[in-house]
Amino acid sequence: MNRRRYLAASASAVALAGCLGDGESDGNENGNGNETENGESTSETDEGDESSGDWLFPGHDLGSSRYASYETNHGSELVTDWKYERGWAPTHTALVVADGTAYRAGNRLAAIDSDGEVLWEESYDVDSPLALVDGELLFFNENDRLFRLDSETGERLETTDIGITNPDRTVLTPESIYVLDSQLGRNDTILTAYETATGEQRWQYPDEYSQTVSLVRRTDETIVVAADDALVAIDDAAGDVVWRVDTHEWLPDDEDRNSHGLNSMVIRDTTAYVSVSQYNRDSSEYQQSVCAVDLEDGTSIWRRDVESGSVEAVDDERVYVVDDDLLTAFDATSGDERWDAIGRAWIESVTVTQDVVYCYDRDDQLIAFGTDEGEELLFESRRTRTPMSVTDDLVVANETVYVNGDDLVALQPSTETDP
Repeated sequence: MNRRRYLAASASAVALAGCLGDGESDGNENGNGNETENGESTSETDEGDESSGDWLFPGHDLGSSRYASYETNHGSELVTDWKYERGWAPTHTALVVADGTAYRAGNRLAAIDSDGEVLWEESYDVDSPLALVDGELLFFNENDRLFRLDSETGERLETTDIGITNPDRTVLTPESIYVLDSQLGRNDTILTAYETATGEQRWQYPDEYSQTVSLVRRTDETIVVAADDALVAIDDAAGDVVWRVDTHEWLPDDEDRNSHGLNSMVIRDTTAYVSVSQYNRDSSEYQQSVCAVDLEDGTSIWRRDVESGSVEAVDDERVYVVDDDLLTAFDATSGDERWDAIGRAWIESVTVTQDVVYCYDRDDQLIAFGTDEGEELLFESRRTRTPMSVTDDLVVANETVYVNGDDLVALQPSTETDP
């Protein structure tokens, strides 16, 4: 089974950039050229324009789809454009990229522009995801205080203590901070929503420590979480449960399968793609199923049984499942298998553009496959760090591939062509 290290909320600590740059509008289009209705943009306002080239979240978007919706002209190879070396490894905190500037946290926090120039670098013990909100960089430090910095200069603007105890299990958005908290010695967790601006509590789910909540994802108006052996949709405005569906309802009846836990989830539009572990306590055997779930009511759209695997990414046509070194693409609408491809080692991170699937593995190797047929496009064994040192995600933004390990390496398509 894939053992990719999940971040906050077990895979998706969310970071969001509030400004994507200015654009002119003629009244029928917004600044990104998207048509509007009655003066309102039809684009995903919370997430930003997904085709802008920015990577605004650790999972690219609030559903952690890991899909950058633009074509990648990677050529026959990728070459190092620049490298940020500081001799220290980053924490679990995600790398975010906006307007060509990469924000990267470790024992120090730095902003690096598209030429590899360090714009600023400050000493902060970052202990949470990063968030970019209206020109401010937000994060929690190891003392559980919320910091706000000027993203252009790194100047500290404000610090706030809102009383949370697990900032590394935090989801940050411009409107809300979502925190998974647990009691000492217990596995049960509570998800609490706070106002980002004031730190005031908005709601909790559940009301008391009675279940294990994980895998926090968000659509425009709904929070979707795994809770024990169920998927739960929560109205973000009020904190009320919209629906709750036990995972066994998506699976065939089998009295021997007595545990059905969710272990990964990505969201694209109004569909969640999840992997469900079915555990037989008598035989101690696992079986996995990949399910597409309608977020309107939690009903199953399709199910495919697999030996093992984790749902890692989804684009407009395919959902990508990793089982050790095997990458399989399933049709997002029907669940039919499109293709599979074998990597060189255990795949740790997957990122998708319109035409390329980038994979980084535990042996420090980068492989790219075509999205349509799964053909291998490039292979590079970097061997620049200790294997497994990539502590976060492989990020693709503005046609640059960022590998975030002990160093931050920016790779660009080679300009050389074959004779």
